[in-house]
Amino acid sequence: MLIHYNSNPVAVIPAKAGMTKLSAQKPAPRHSHESGNPERKI
Repeated sequence: MLIHYNSNPVAVIPAKAGMTKLSAQKPAPRHSHESGNPERKI
């Protein structure tokens, strides 16, 4: 993350904000297999 932060420091801020909002709406979408893609359930 240090490399990306040095490359695009501005892009890191919205990226973290987006992840935070997604986590608030859907807590761990990867962990919830039911809410995830049915194809991945296989």
